[in-house]
Amino acid sequence: MATFTVYLVRHGHTWLNACGRMQGWINSFLTEKGKKQAIQTGKMLADIHFNRVYTSDSARTQETASLILENNNCLQPQSVISDSSFREVYYGGFEGELSSLAWRRIGAPVGMSLREDLYANFGDNIVKNMTRDADPMKSAENASMFWKRLNSGLLRLRNEAVGGERILLVSHGNTIRSLVAHYGATQGFIPKSKPENGSVTKLLVTENTVYVLSYDQHSVCQIESAL
Repeated sequence: MATFTVYLVRHGHTWLNACGRMQGWINSFLTEKGKKQAIQTGKMLADIHFNRVYTSDSARTQETASLILENNNCLQPQSVISDSSFREVYYGGFEGELSSLAWRRIGAPVGMSLREDLYANFGDNIVKNMTRDADPMKSAENASMFWKRLNSGLLRLRNEAVGGERILLVSHGNTIRSLVAHYGATQGFIPKSKPENGSVTKLLVTENTVYVLSYDQHSVCQIESAL
């Protein structure tokens, strides 16, 4: 299997982001702010030739990828591959709910109401399990379900990529944070918050593992020198 580099981008700001609502598998389009973020990211990555481009099957990631590629100076693949494996975590009955109310309910058993407090105290996988436990429909993804889906996407990348390739993958905040938390812990990458819209995380994928080369939680400009 090949070793290749993945430029992992979070989609631009959306209307549900603006409303402060849970946004898992629900489709939500980019705001003008989100479009500008995607264009800015595209300009930052303008001189990088991507051999393959993947997104989740959500409209917000597809729109973000399109704007990034429109601002790229290199010859790019003619097709963008959309794969549901790279979706955001599924929040079940909390989909579309006000985030503040949803996290208050999820954290109620442990006396916490803020998402970041839950992640800081319990970690990524336990919070996913807590979300499913609190979901009134009991349909939210727990950690096992989430990783089964995401790992199938990683396997696809490994099977399709050629050694030395650069791959653009546009995905989602919780999905990106989960990858960094899982694979980057031994390298000191401990996400305190999910990455902001339009930010870029850089991964090196090998046959056996994933190395986090950079994780940008705030501004796309912060990792420009690392690219």
